[in-house]
Amino acid sequence: MTMLQQFRAWVAPRFLAFLWFNAALVAGLALLAEREQAALLIAVSLTLTLACSAAYRAWGTVLATRVVTSIAIVAYGALYLLCAEGSGVILDVHMTFFAALAIAAAWCCWRSLVAAAGFVVLHHLVLNAVYPGAVFPAASSMARVLLHGFVVAVEVAALSLLTSKLAEAFGTSERALAQAEESRAEAARLAADYQLVAERESRAHRHIVDMARAFPQTIAELRGSFDQAAREMHDTSGSLTTMSTSASELATQVEDCAASTAERAPMVHMATQELTSAIGEIANRMSETAMLTCQGRDRAAEAQALADELSGSIDRIASFVDMIRNVAQQTNLLALNATIEAARAGEAGRGFAVVANEVKSLSAQTATAAVAIERQVDEVVSISKRTVDGVRFFASALDSIDESAIEIAASVEQQHAAIEEIATAVSFISRGAENMREFSTRAAGAADRTKGSALTAGSAATSVQLAADRLNTDVERFLHKLVQEV
Repeated sequence: MTMLQQFRAWVAPRFLAFLWFNAALVAGLALLAEREQAALLIAVSLTLTLACSAAYRAWGTVLATRVVTSIAIVAYGALYLLCAEGSGVILDVHMTFFAALAIAAAWCCWRSLVAAAGFVVLHHLVLNAVYPGAVFPAASSMARVLLHGFVVAVEVAALSLLTSKLAEAFGTSERALAQAEESRAEAARLAADYQLVAERESRAHRHIVDMARAFPQTIAELRGSFDQAAREMHDTSGSLTTMSTSASELATQVEDCAASTAERAPMVHMATQELTSAIGEIANRMSETAMLTCQGRDRAAEAQALADELSGSIDRIASFVDMIRNVAQQTNLLALNATIEAARAGEAGRGFAVVANEVKSLSAQTATAAVAIERQVDEVVSISKRTVDGVRFFASALDSIDESAIEIAASVEQQHAAIEEIATAVSFISRGAENMREFSTRAAGAADRTKGSALTAGSAATSVQLAADRLNTDVERFLHKLVQEV
């Protein structure tokens, strides 16, 4: 039901009540004036009022009801003229027609006004011809009829214009209310969308904070592994340095023995036994070296795996940063749409425009934070790559140490074979001494290479430990900034 229909529904019972009041008034006047046609006047007034009531009950406030009731209200003017017939106020009673037309305008319907005006004009024309006393106090007067008709036409024209404008005003007001309702619904929808975006952003924020809180533990475990691997590498380097020094000293002694073998033939057997014992010790040390090298390789593999896990964690952080950026973009789009809708709503959407601007500002801050987080993630990725390169270099150094240990083992086997030849063939002492000198030279070279590899391993261990310390510092700084910005 439109606002105009609601207004007409409000007017209808009051209009009918006024008709019944006029019916009672006509009956009272007719009886007081003791008119011969009093019964007829009362019957006509009741018939008019009952017809109007029946039309309203049957059809409501449709056009037919409005036309019938409008004609009835001006018809009471004609009844009042009959009641005033022969009196000096009959011309004054004509004012009831103008008042009735004004009351009929309450329907806000120009058609019913035109129908009522037509009834008034027809009433004056007909009665002026057949019963002039029911219209004017003297004889019939067409000039008066035309004058009254002109006045009625002017009044109806003015009232029709007024009622048309009122009907348009009702329609405009109704459309404005509908637009306001649509704006309110749109505002509610946008508020719901903003709430959904805020909840998503809150979940993403909590997830990032949880990851940031759990990340230091992973870094601590990785640093512990790095520290342990570095200590083992330092220990291995020290052992290899000691072993290479011992091997160098032993090679020097063997070379001296070989030089004086020809002069000290009786001492060959004793020197052979001492050399066998020393070579056995070297073999044991080399076995330990091989074991330590294997452990170092395993630690390097674990460090590589931890570095890969760190890279995966960083990738996940980057994916959440991308999700925050996407949420910020969606929030910005929603804020832009809300600003446009608020501008369309005009004065009614001013408050909602303020909310939209706040949402837009929040989305801009979120996007800025996402860019800062992405920059920090890139720094962590760079540091992680350098750490992985250090671990790989450490693994390569361990492989070099392993190769050196294999060469030393081969040299020890050759020395052992030479000693057996010395023990079984004393007649070839000179040749064996020469071979021993050669073998001792090779052993000294291998010892030097082993010592160099040990120093390299120690340097690599130091580099790994420094890289681990730097990674830990950078990660702590990154997490601190991440928590502050998010």
